Amino acid sequence: MQCRSGTGDRLHRRQEYHGIKTAVVTGASSGIGLVVARELARDGWRVIAQGRHPARCEAALAEIRSAAPGAQVNMLRADLSIMDKVDAFASQVAASTDRIDLLVNNAGATPSRRVETADGFEQTFAANHLAVFLLTDRLLLLLKAAAPGSHVVTTASVAFKFIKDMKWDDLQQVQSFSASDAYTQSKLANILFTREMAKRVKHACIPASCKPTSTVTAILRQADVFLRKTVLADA
Repeated sequence: MQCRSGTGDRLHRRQEYHGIKTAVVTGASSGIGLVVARELARDGWRVIAQGRHPARCEAALAEIRSAAPGAQVNMLRADLSIMDKVDAFASQVAASTDRIDLLVNNAGATPSRRVETADGFEQTFAANHLAVFLLTDRLLLLLKAAAPGSHVVTTASVAFKFIKDMKWDDLQQVQSFSASDAYTQSKLANILFTREMAKRVKHACIPASCKPTSTVTAILRQADVFLRKTVLADA
């Protein structure tokens, strides 16, 4: 069992999955993403899932296949906080399907200290927002190929309520870092992105939506005490 897509030419895979809806789910090795990927597989969807940690990817893939025997599911490993990895993941997806009926942007991160990625971005902002923006853009043609009927869903959070506005003068929080502020800002960015995307792709009949949630996932468990208390208090 491997956490990567199988081999074979693109035409072969197009024929193999003809007539079956395809979903791409990021952050599918645990939490919300795993449940979404598992239930889509049980409903007969072909699922292209993404995770980052090898062991969790293996466990998630086993759980999905156990819940949906014979499911057409691939688990690809990629660190989506790095933009080159986002591009590579998008290329892998494009090499395995000619259409996407559903894109679920669920992957994210919330480090307790400021971490700068190889691209020079603050990791929370990179993983939670920039990756969503870039991946959706790279997969847009495949979403258009399935329209009307394709859909983009981005996992947001009720945490967006706890920040008044984006820190436009310090988006990367170089001057002053707060794990809570980094996370809430990234979730506000998800909502702003979704609103703007919905306007821009309306003509292509691709609905875009986001779901502010307070579900206790691994990300929330890793968050600082203030963020956990405020989010759960609003649940």
